[in-house]
Amino acid sequence: MSEEKVEKYSKRAPNKAILSEVKTYLEKQEGYTLIPKAYIQCARCGKPKSTLNRNYYKSNADIYKGYGYVPICTSCLEKKYLALMKDNDMDEKLAMYYLMMEINVPWSERVWQAVKDINAKIGRYLGIINGATHYRDITFYESDEFIYETENIDIEEAIESMEKGDTILTKKMKDELVERFGNHYTNEQLMFLNNKYRDWITRHVCEELSQEILFAEISIKQLELREARKKGSPTKEILDAMDKLMKANNVQPQTMKNGTKADGLNRLSLVIKDFEEYRPAEYFQDKKLFDDFDNIKELMKNEVLRPMKNYLTGTRDFDPRYNINDEGE
Repeated sequence: MSEEKVEKYSKRAPNKAILSEVKTYLEKQEGYTLIPKAYIQCARCGKPKSTLNRNYYKSNADIYKGYGYVPICTSCLEKKYLALMKDNDMDEKLAMYYLMMEINVPWSERVWQAVKDINAKIGRYLGIINGATHYRDITFYESDEFIYETENIDIEEAIESMEKGDTILTKKMKDELVERFGNHYTNEQLMFLNNKYRDWITRHVCEELSQEILFAEISIKQLELREARKKGSPTKEILDAMDKLMKANNVQPQTMKNGTKADGLNRLSLVIKDFEEYRPAEYFQDKKLFDDFDNIKELMKNEVLRPMKNYLTGTRDFDPRYNINDEGE
């Protein structure tokens, strides 16, 4: 079926035979995937899934009018929600707020209060939003402002932090960070310390309390190094202290455990270096003495070349070592 026919038939009234022919033509085109009407291809995982099996949440948002659903499957939304919780100190409300921001669905404090204590939060939240007519024509950026829970935030400290341009932390997170790093840091510095600490404990083995303490101390040294560089102060003492801490926790750069292949190569290179510097080959004056130390050339001549010559030419050139004289006979 030609492209001209497809264009021609597309202007006519629907016909089952024509539609079947068009479908067959399209399926043969390179890189074209024909997804059934009841299916939507998830914008996150890329898998076509049926809308009939509750794989997608319904949406009345203008931006999703062509689908009637949020074009991200329920499984992907749940995974994203959990990831946002992990990134925000397991704060469910903040995770939901950021999720609605990403899919451009209005944020409502009243709806959140209604769904915060149930399990299927995302589906229930979207269901209420879809049922409320005054939310149908607005986007996330036209909706309610986010309100921090007063039981999780120290209001006076939050106001003071905002005035200083500092980071706002929940009470729970602030208490945990102060316990780990001390109370003489700003919120921004505590977040820096926490991010570095998480990097260390996730990229290296951390099973003992002693390792946690050392990683926390290394993170503190990283903060001190950052602040010293900002001020243009010397950093040698900080770097030396950090190096000692890293060696104590066995995470110093380019360090291999004993017995590894790399360590064996390093040992061999030291032996070669020793020979080159203190026992060079030029030390031996009689070079011929070491030219064929194992007599390989003589062995080849007597045991390989001589028998081959006798066999090919008919000569009787035997190894003198094996000759038996007449007297011996």
